[in-house]
Amino acid sequence: MSSRASNASSESQQQGHGRLLASYKCSVPVPLSYPTTAVILEGGLQEPEVKFTVTAQSTSSAITSFYLMRGLGWNKVAFTAEVKNDTVVLKEDSAVPGNDLIYTTHPNSPQLNYFNRGGSKRVYVKISVYEKELPRRAEKYFDLGFDLGKLLKQEVLSDVVLQVQSGDRADGGVAREFRAHKAVLSARSSVFQCLFTTDMAECRTATVPVNFSVEVTERILWYAYTGQMEHEASEQRAPSITENMDVLAAADFYDMQPLKSYCEELLMEQIASKPEEVLQTIVLADKYGAARLKRVALDLAASDPKQIQQHPEWLQFLQDHRSLVNELFASLAERVTATPR
Repeated sequence: MSSRASNASSESQQQGHGRLLASYKCSVPVPLSYPTTAVILEGGLQEPEVKFTVTAQSTSSAITSFYLMRGLGWNKVAFTAEVKNDTVVLKEDSAVPGNDLIYTTHPNSPQLNYFNRGGSKRVYVKISVYEKELPRRAEKYFDLGFDLGKLLKQEVLSDVVLQVQSGDRADGGVAREFRAHKAVLSARSSVFQCLFTTDMAECRTATVPVNFSVEVTERILWYAYTGQMEHEASEQRAPSITENMDVLAAADFYDMQPLKSYCEELLMEQIASKPEEVLQTIVLADKYGAARLKRVALDLAASDPKQIQQHPEWLQFLQDHRSLVNELFASLAERVTATPR
């Protein structure tokens, strides 16, 4: 086992954290027999005085958990964790939650078959330590996104109107209008930039018809102005798979690649616990060019082919999506070939 601390005061700040103080890395074989608990990384700082330990705990032959046990001085700093093996990143650069859990393999997760496949597996762990972030209430007043969000809500100096089309009205009426700013939208989307800088009707009339729902349009605009996906009205409820897929479709349409990638991350987590959604996810991920999401959905379907064949949508999937069926069978063949005999 080895670890390395590096002074990184000159490095750029990570969003949501203060200055990076140090990073610690190790590469160790983790036994997957159970029950077992292994210390895989320890680290500490003199200023501020902080000590911590990373452990791997196997509770069954199919479940392995990684924990960051924060000790001395933990309230003075913030942590992020990255856990990976030779094949796949299990948990990458995410804030460690309050229960100190970094990652737990899950029987329904496509990563599981990469990870738990033998008596032990070499695991790479990186822990980054940051200065404690400012309190949320104080931090937002120094944030550009917060100010732009106010600009959107107050409609100050708006110069374009987005008209959400109503599919329920026979006359094709408008469900809702959003007043926005051409400069902001152009900076965030190449599609909007094209609309506002060429001789198109949207440029001449300063009116843009939108064929997505009011809710999706709200989330697209909120992201464009603040860099956050969830607007204030939706913070108390986690969006469904369908809602996140609708936002992904809009992000693809308006060429907002960072938002599209973020939607993919959310959906990859959601379908791991909702296998009944996997076939529809494969179809839509292929339609909107979400390659990572499509790969994860195919692997998840291939991990339990009997369950997939029992889905009501299976026969329709076979009939309507021949190329995707071929890709699914290819994923299944890869898993069979890779399984130890």
